[in-house]
Amino acid sequence: METPFMTTKQNYRQKKQSQKQNLLKKKVLFFSFIGFILASILGYFLFFSPLLKIQQTPTFIPLQAISQAEEIAQKLEATKGKSLIFLNIKSLTKEFLGVSPEFEAVYFKRNFKNHSLIFTYKLKTPAIILCDKEENQNCSLADINGVLFAFNEQFASWDKEGLPTLFCAKSQATANYIKDIAFLKASLENSLGLKIAFFKSTEEPQTIEAKTKEGWVVYFNQAEDLGLALTKLKLLLEEKITEEERANLEYVDLRFSKAYYK
Repeated sequence: METPFMTTKQNYRQKKQSQKQNLLKKKVLFFSFIGFILASILGYFLFFSPLLKIQQTPTFIPLQAISQAEEIAQKLEATKGKSLIFLNIKSLTKEFLGVSPEFEAVYFKRNFKNHSLIFTYKLKTPAIILCDKEENQNCSLADINGVLFAFNEQFASWDKEGLPTLFCAKSQATANYIKDIAFLKASLENSLGLKIAFFKSTEEPQTIEAKTKEGWVVYFNQAEDLGLALTKLKLLLEEKITEEERANLEYVDLRFSKAYYK
């Protein structure tokens, strides 16, 4: 049987519980409101605040050797005003790398202190001078992987001191071919003391012609061991071909098991 005392106690508990629920709702509403304010402030700070936006155009010092310098400068100008936090550096790097064939790598770095984007780049390392034909001045540079760059007016701007010159079709200048040319030039000049005027591909398959500054030619078979061929040439010059004979030498042919010279 429910007594008046029990009824009063139950009402008191219900009242207390209702007060707690109201207090909890008020707290939830209060902290939700505070959270909304903080989120709005943070959102504004991240998306709209000038403190996190690029305020300066990244510095670009275009060398004469770089083609598409104007396009690169325009693209850099377009980054001004963008968010430093949400800027896609990976995508931006890929985009700029494809603009100029002279770029080996490009780098972007966020500078929050100065509200700027730092842009730097690395140019390709030329491995060879490639020309279509001996009488043709249509030349460009290629790196060790056979990638062509520095065409036309850019070609004249590069330092080409010590680079081997190769006369052949650009389609023939594969990575392996260029690596073989670079190896032959270094070996002929550093190990054998010869000065090479240029290299040339011939109509014979896999034949590399090296023209010395003395006027005579060395024929190599690219498919054979070039190191062994160089050893044969070294022995010929040391044991059979005298300095006097080299003045009238026309060629040394190293494409076969036996070396021939005239």
